[in-house]
Amino acid sequence: MTPRIHVLICEDDYILANKTDALIAQLTKNSAMSVEVIDGATDTIDSTIEAISKFCDGARQIDLFASEKLVWLKNASFLAADRVMGSESIKELLAQVMEFLSGDLPDGIELVITSTAFSKKYSFCKQLVALEKQGKATFEEIVVGKKGKLTLADFKKLLNNYLSEHKLEMGAKEQDYFCSMITTSSRVFINELEKLYIYTSNKAPTIQDIDSIVTMSNMQEPWDLLDAYGERNGHKVLRILHNLYDLRVDPVFLIGQIQQRTNELLILVDCVKRGYARLSSGSSFYGKAEMNVTWSDALTGETASALEDLGKYKLSGWQASRIASQVKYWDRITLRFARMKLIEAHVKMVSVGTNPKDLLELTLLSLMLPKK
Repeated sequence: MTPRIHVLICEDDYILANKTDALIAQLTKNSAMSVEVIDGATDTIDSTIEAISKFCDGARQIDLFASEKLVWLKNASFLAADRVMGSESIKELLAQVMEFLSGDLPDGIELVITSTAFSKKYSFCKQLVALEKQGKATFEEIVVGKKGKLTLADFKKLLNNYLSEHKLEMGAKEQDYFCSMITTSSRVFINELEKLYIYTSNKAPTIQDIDSIVTMSNMQEPWDLLDAYGERNGHKVLRILHNLYDLRVDPVFLIGQIQQRTNELLILVDCVKRGYARLSSGSSFYGKAEMNVTWSDALTGETASALEDLGKYKLSGWQASRIASQVKYWDRITLRFARMKLIEAHVKMVSVGTNPKDLLELTLLSLMLPKK
């Protein structure tokens, strides 16, 4: 028995879209199959009931002018929404849906369910997974990067695949620079890449080209904020913060990025202190002095593995150099204190009725004092 129910789950919507396109192309390649798409991106119980009902109605009926039909429940994000999945009316409806899916589907029907969110704590989701073991469905949950987040290595692979597919070129240093600037999602990454090559008329881009075309939403200003913070430049921090606020960048997002930079600095400072890493002066990169990071050959086993899991071992040359150049402004005690104050501020931002913008400014300014 060939499975006629196909479930694809992936947190990254770009990767999910590509996988789904490939699946649907495969299912429809040898037939005049019609395709019906049901929008599953619902946020209320009523809209979820409507989407599920449309999906079931489509699965029960063949189109008048086609002998085969594919029904796609697209982006069924309600599968991880507690408020929706906890509703008794939704539970009852999904129980009926599962009874239908577990039986014999009408001839000529193929079903596809995709979502960026999926929780196996719900009975319906567990049963969807179980349908694969019964031979009635295919179920694929695509995990990207580490712990569901794309790493720098993932973005580099995405870039190289794009360059190869479109027969384009980009220098190694420019690749490092581009990948370090855009770390939000693969969809944003590809969108910015397409814009970049339109701007350069498909010529290999320079650093200046990348700076000219990569938009604010894709980390340029936030990256500048991290550099200003790493250099403990209070005036620059305030100026960039106000620019970001004007662009409606969420302060909760910003403090998360600053916490990450603090951890990166602490790890590198600690590694230098323990002799795991050595810093040396390098060349100038786009107007900023570089520091080279050399990792000790003795760094093996659990320590190297732990650093690699943190994503800090053998960083890309450009990224490691930028962070290394900021080590001189900090010491371990100051960084641990900064980490503690940032955690406290982050908790207050999300749990107490304070102004998050003011709180972030005050917290950062308190950490900009010269180290003693």
